[in-house]
Amino acid sequence: MRLDRKEIIAGQPIKRVRDFLRKYGDCRPGPRAALEFFETNHVTAKAIIDAMAERGLIAEAPESRDRRPVVYAVTDLGVRFAAARLLKPIPRSKAHRIVRDLLARVEEANARDDLTHFVGEVRAFGSYITDAREVGDVDLAVSFIAKPPPYGKRLAEWHLERARHSGRFFGSYIDELLYSQNEVRRLVKGRNQYVRNPTEGGHRFRRKAATQSDRKRPPIPIEGGHPVDRVMRGRLSAI
Repeated sequence: MRLDRKEIIAGQPIKRVRDFLRKYGDCRPGPRAALEFFETNHVTAKAIIDAMAERGLIAEAPESRDRRPVVYAVTDLGVRFAAARLLKPIPRSKAHRIVRDLLARVEEANARDDLTHFVGEVRAFGSYITDAREVGDVDLAVSFIAKPPPYGKRLAEWHLERARHSGRFFGSYIDELLYSQNEVRRLVKGRNQYVRNPTEGGHRFRRKAATQSDRKRPPIPIEGGHPVDRVMRGRLSAI
């Protein structure tokens, strides 16, 4: 989804509205949440809530155990809105180059014996697989396959060992355990700000991305006449 960074919603910059939806995407916000988040008065907070509801970003979601008079849930459209970034659109030709470079990094990552995961599959969705001349970013769903651990080691032990050898500090055991998979993710993504991996937008976004990526669509030709299928597989011959 592409957002106009100059747009104003109920007196609020669109970025601020997007950040509100990101914060409350897994909650059931009420008018008080808008009051506190936007640091405003009750009238303005209600206007913001009404504007988001009118655009279909949130919808009333009454719950019997909730004592608040009205609560809302972020809709699927709201989830996409929250996941959007305010980047300058790029030509499709540049998006194709970004994808080709990423697939080259997939090949490189899958050829490395020291990494703990292979890239199993890369699926494109969002504006990249439409016929639009410009795209806001390149939305990708990437799956990873854990390699068998070295002989005599358990899988978790091997992953934790690589994390500790990195010399990094981890805030939790889960962060430490997932370091080696995220290492491959970072290598594949590179430093390109237009490459968006669904895990960046929270678990609701991941579920939405998985649903969208499964829809069958025809291939899109890339620069040079070579087709890019909706499913772009990493090289798995080393498994």
